Amino acid sequence: MHTLAYLIDTIVSIAMRAKNSLFVKSFLGKLLLRMIPKEAVIIYLDVDLRTLSKRRPDIEYTADEVQYQIALYRLLAEKMREYFIDTTMSSIKDAEKKVVDYISARALY
Repeated sequence: MHTLAYLIDTIVSIAMRAKNSLFVKSFLGKLLLRMIPKEAVIIYLDVDLRTLSKRRPDIEYTADEVQYQIALYRLLAEKMREYFIDTTMSSIKDAEKKVVDYISARALY
């Protein structure tokens, strides 16, 4: 299961370091995405920069880098059409409930 996260994180890291948001749509980006099994359940947990900074004051990236990462993850989530949860105004319990509900609903199919 961790491999999936690493593939998505790898795509974002390469795009970020290359300063090329189009990498997520490139041949190599698409190839990496195809390595994710079709039956995989991917849930994108989103947050805005301000909230993330409060939750993780020790984050090792600059505000510009974090904002760019957020944009790249959002682009990937849109491209992959995966379940998207904005956690900016959610408690951990609320986000957890949404994740469990989504996975439970998928298990019924």
